[in-house]
Parts: sequence; structure tokens; C-alpha cells
Amino acid sequence: MCNKEIKLDKIYRVHNLDNHSKNKWCKFTAQRQLTLNFFWKSHEILKERRVIELSHTSVACAGLTEEKYHNYILLSPSQYGGGRRTDIVAYELFPEKFPKQKNYSWRVLDEDQRKLLKRTLLAFYQWKLNKDLIAIFSTKCLNFTTNRSGICDNCLVLTDNI
Repeated sequence: MCNKEIKLDKIYRVHNLDNHSKNKWCKFTAQRQLTLNFFWKSHEILKERRVIELSHTSVACAGLTEEKYHNYILLSPSQYGGGRRTDIVAYELFPEKFPKQKNYSWRVLDEDQRKLLKRTLLAFYQWKLNKDLIAIFSTKCLNFTTNRSGICDNCLVLTDNI
């Protein structure tokens, strides 16, 4: 609001923000700087409109957040999934480095070859894991959707693959 850090605890509390904006240390009060409250409508009005507008407006894709996916998301060492095995892609890209498809190692590749391998692997991945949101998103996620579920069509297709 006025570049002062406000502790909101783990759960957002409108009370903390309102109290700060009303005290004399808030730059809005002292210097007439516009606050976020100026740009936001009241919470009650937004709740009423959200129900009405949801069917007509697009919302941010929520991804796959069901509890059955939580262990996979949190325990997976990777950020992506649904791709091809790294060693197979490396054998195809650099057959001269790995004769007879043996002894795969990143150390054999130089910096440019490693970058090429990483870019190629990213192209094959079908989903990405977001551990902060505890959600799975398609690599082709549209980011916004008008679906009532709040999940875009590309992310919904993943339910068949996972």
C-alpha cells in the first residue's frame, strides 16, 4: 500500500490492512498517496458479482489440485512429467557420444549440448508441477478458462494421462 510491510499472518486479514491505512504512519494519510483500497471494491460487492459473472468471464486456470495428486506433486523430484526418458533423448540427439546406447552421462556433453538436451526434454513434457500451489498444469495450459470447474481444457485432458 505505502511500501510498509504489513504482517498478515498465514491467513489474509482485511483488518490488518484497514488498521494500517487508518493510522498516522501510513503514507496515504501523511502524503495523500493512493492506497490499494482506492482501486478495490468492497469485499461484499465482489462476492455478489463473482457468482453472477463467473459464467461469462474467464478466470485463472486452477490446474489439477485434487487431493489424489498431492503426494505425486510434493514427492516428485522433477518439475515436469509425461516426457521421454533423458537417456533415450540423449542417444537420439548425440549418437556419436553414446555408441550402442551405453554409458549415458551428462558429463560427456559440453555446455551447448546440455542446453540442447534440456530444451528438447522440455519440448516433450506434457505437464508441469507447481509445488507452491500444489497443482499440476498442462505445458499447453491456456492460463485462463471460462469453464465452471476453473480448469482449462488442456489441463483437463491430463486427467486421462495421470
